[in-house]
Amino acid sequence: MQEQFRGSYQHAKSHTQKLDINTIMKGAYEHVKTRRGPFMGAFAWTLLLLFAAVLFVGVLIQVLSIEINERVEEILGIAIQTLILAPCVAGLYLVSLKTTLTIKPTREDFFLYFQNPWRIIGTAIVIALFTQVGLVFGTAIGLIWMAITQILFTLAIPMAALYQAKPFAAVIGSMQLAWQNIGAFFIFHLVLFAFYMLIGIGVVILITFAQAGSAGMVAAILGGLALTYVLFTRVIPLYFFTIAEMYRILFGISPSQDANSVDGNNPVVNVDQDDSAESSKDEGTPRDADTDTNKPDDFRA
Repeated sequence: MQEQFRGSYQHAKSHTQKLDINTIMKGAYEHVKTRRGPFMGAFAWTLLLLFAAVLFVGVLIQVLSIEINERVEEILGIAIQTLILAPCVAGLYLVSLKTTLTIKPTREDFFLYFQNPWRIIGTAIVIALFTQVGLVFGTAIGLIWMAITQILFTLAIPMAALYQAKPFAAVIGSMQLAWQNIGAFFIFHLVLFAFYMLIGIGVVILITFAQAGSAGMVAAILGGLALTYVLFTRVIPLYFFTIAEMYRILFGISPSQDANSVDGNNPVVNVDQDDSAESSKDEGTPRDADTDTNKPDDFRA
């Protein structure tokens, strides 16, 4: 992983200005409209790998004559999500980050985290465990808890992949940065939730049309294709590109400068990094055991 795309955690922690989520999402959408090609290719690989994994598991169940119940289905779903989907998502974040930096991604970027996926898989497992905790207290509390963790863990996989943080450090770091910028993160997820809800409402309407005869069926099919197009080519890329933009701004990554500098086009005010070494002593952030203590930015332990 190139250090160019790692950035500085201390830069993110010392960031004192509010993220302009409106400007960030507008910038991300411009990338979606003009540079989504490589991302769509990577996303197609994700769908293909997930389909192959589900197909393989189905064949394996038939061959071994495994009895399937709700609990087994849940375990298999979590296994596929962590072993296959997590490295794919990490690759999608790298592709998205390079896209927002106007650097052309390659197929190797998407498959990079399959070479050594354990940090990503470990982070996905920690996220899954934390997310499921709320369900112990009932469905209503569980759903609220899942919504909260969805916001707080926004940067967990990007930190594990791009910043190379270990699982617990990635989760803790994501929680700290999301809470520090809770307004922007909340609005971002609220907007995406609204998009998903509109698509869901559209699906319900199309189902109603499909029951109204042959003409309604044709309208439902055409409408379904339109909704699928919007979801896969607009909403999902917007989600990844916006997170990549927030990571780029918070961690001070610029294509033309070193990884610890601030892009002058960011919709935030530049912050002074001269005191990063001193501030790291007061924050008590975990570190790798073999990391030189003169490197205050290391939050990968």
